[in-house]
Amino acid sequence: MKNLTLKPSPRLWVSGDTALNLKDKLHTPFMESQAQRIMADADWLVWARPIAEGKARHYQEGTRAIASHLQCLIAAWVLTHEAKYRTAALRHLDNLMTWNHISCEARINTPPEAELPFCLSYGEHAADIGLMYDLFRPDITPEEQQVFFDVLDHSAQRQRPACKGRS
Repeated sequence: MKNLTLKPSPRLWVSGDTALNLKDKLHTPFMESQAQRIMADADWLVWARPIAEGKARHYQEGTRAIASHLQCLIAAWVLTHEAKYRTAALRHLDNLMTWNHISCEARINTPPEAELPFCLSYGEHAADIGLMYDLFRPDITPEEQQVFFDVLDHSAQRQRPACKGRS
């Protein structure tokens, strides 16, 4: 079997320089104001408790908010490279392990073993988690990597029965 090789991170559609030195690319007052809003939200998220399953009125509100929180913390880390944003992003990501379902189709009374259809929430989380991993990967610690692997394994375990027998 041939071993796959990966390009160095980040493997994005923008250059690594842009992704990892975003604060140097804020060339307009609008971009600067958006960065300030992101930083204000991220400062709150550093101390905020991650969203617990069942706390939002609907699952979609909870899963979409988690996606927004991850995006905000990732952007704050890229803008500043401060460890507190990276740590908070990993804490909010690890919180997904406490959810029985991340599908927007779930309801509070959905049994944990229920097989749910694939929905937009999965794609949003896949994109956010993939971006986060790619940006963190150049200097990721084994402990940080384990958070990603645990979340992905947890998600795969939940979806494996639904995918069984499909080609």
